[in-house]
Amino acid sequence: MKHIPTWWTLALGIFAGALFVFLVSQIAFVQLVAERLSLFAAPSAEKAYYYGNVHMGDGGARLYNLSVARFFYLEALRLDSNHPHAYHQIARISFLKGNLPTALAQIDKQIELHGTTTVNSFYIRGLIKGFMGDYEGSAHDYEVYLRSDPTNWAAINDYAWVLLKAGRVRDALISIDYGLIAFPRNPWLLNSKSVALFELNRYADAHISALAALRNLSDVSEKEWVQAYPGNDPLIAPQGVLAFHEAVRHNVFKIAQALRTPEHHSL
Repeated sequence: MKHIPTWWTLALGIFAGALFVFLVSQIAFVQLVAERLSLFAAPSAEKAYYYGNVHMGDGGARLYNLSVARFFYLEALRLDSNHPHAYHQIARISFLKGNLPTALAQIDKQIELHGTTTVNSFYIRGLIKGFMGDYEGSAHDYEVYLRSDPTNWAAINDYAWVLLKAGRVRDALISIDYGLIAFPRNPWLLNSKSVALFELNRYADAHISALAALRNLSDVSEKEWVQAYPGNDPLIAPQGVLAFHEAVRHNVFKIAQALRTPEHHSL
């Protein structure tokens, strides 16, 4: 059999990959045109909102596009200025794009219009306020959300993060321990617990918790990463999982270093 040169195999692989990307983009474009035509022919706020969700993640990685999703959510608001969820989704997009003041104004509008009938909005506002440095305000919003969904491990972990940033380390530890009752092997909670224990100078306990997080990293799936970081591009989930692995390993190393040199007080 005649040997095929390596460069030719490589070229074929690159061509096949490029062709696949092109075909996927064409399929997404055709679907987008069909969605816009459908909305033009029969305008409906619910239809626009549904199409927004398709491009926000419900349609999978192939159709994920925040700009397109935002277009449809704005159409939903144009057709129904009191839509129950559109401001919530637009705020999520602004947050994911790093436009925090705009995101806060949009989620405030959502809560002004709908209050706790869309309690997830308090979770989103907690995230936004946390990244803006308003840790006490963020903690309050998480508490409102968690009263309706007390076993959401991702929310518990985010709540603990803002408590740690606010200097309420013991409160953070109480929250994390509560989450670990239902999810004893959750590496996000175990890693956060190690941070809280470290801040309390309980280095040996922190090391035990960090090692437990490390042991359970094999359980981290891309689906769990998406749950922990909702709204992000599903295509980056593999890199996100890898980055979390690295963060846990770094934490283990730093705590082990502190055990050897007790004067070390910062992760």
